[in-house]
Amino acid sequence: MKIGVCDGNLCQSKDTVEFIKENFCNGKECDVVTYIPNELEFDIEDGVFNCDIMIIEVELKNDVLSGIDIARRINAQRPDCQIIYMSNKVEYATNIYDTNH
Repeated sequence: MKIGVCDGNLCQSKDTVEFIKENFCNGKECDVVTYIPNELEFDIEDGVFNCDIMIIEVELKNDVLSGIDIARRINAQRPDCQIIYMSNKVEYATNIYDTNH
């Protein structure tokens, strides 16, 4: 299983990866990778994105796309990928219902 983490805050990404490895991957074979938003966009555009689960921050430090926009692109390419959103802001809650997650 391949799990991707995308957050504009690298410290938060590292904390999330460590949490996943300690609490989810224990005894399971899984590969956890960290993306910065631009890398994730390039992998999706190039057709090489291959995560089974994607954990993505809704509000990325990316002027062009939000995490929700990127999730829509993931849905188009990999509809079997499960999306998990992260956010500290409740105002994004209704926007995520427009994507498969």
